[in-house]
Amino acid sequence: RQKETMRVSVYKQGIPFSVIDLAKWQGQLCGNEKAAVAALTELLNAIGRLGMKKRAALRKAAQYALGLESRYENDLEVIKEGLRIQDNPVAEEILEDFWPLWEQGDFHRSSMTLAAGNLLILDFSDYDRKTQKILMEMTLTAIWSWFRISNLGVPRQPLFVIIDEFQNLNLS
Repeated sequence: RQKETMRVSVYKQGIPFSVIDLAKWQGQLCGNEKAAVAALTELLNAIGRLGMKKRAALRKAAQYALGLESRYENDLEVIKEGLRIQDNPVAEEILEDFWPLWEQGDFHRSSMTLAAGNLLILDFSDYDRKTQKILMEMTLTAIWSWFRISNLGVPRQPLFVIIDEFQNLNLS
């Protein structure tokens, strides 16, 4: 198989994988919808250190998104809608605190994969620092999640992730 190198301007092209599909996949592996909701909530929690009320609002938005994602091309749009329909101060606070994510972020289905041996370069440089940090942390959480479950029961191929400006990320 020929190795591929793909460079993606995240600002212009979005992040070429669906976090909703990833969560659904995790749910199918566990055999229940709760696992999918938990997986998507965990990924969304990467946007910041959130308290219990905000995590609960994200969990409701995740449930909404998992049921309706087929109507949206951008996973973050359906999650934003899931927060918006809650019509409560906690959900509004999440929308306000992380508005760059909802306005500028884009996770979507793509034919690009994280296949062994391929090189995928995600360029976040066109974003301001706060948006870069949020999107990079969500992307890393999604990649880690994918890597953990994609090779269950088989020897793992190494996955190399190289990050410029690593010191700006939340290491948890």
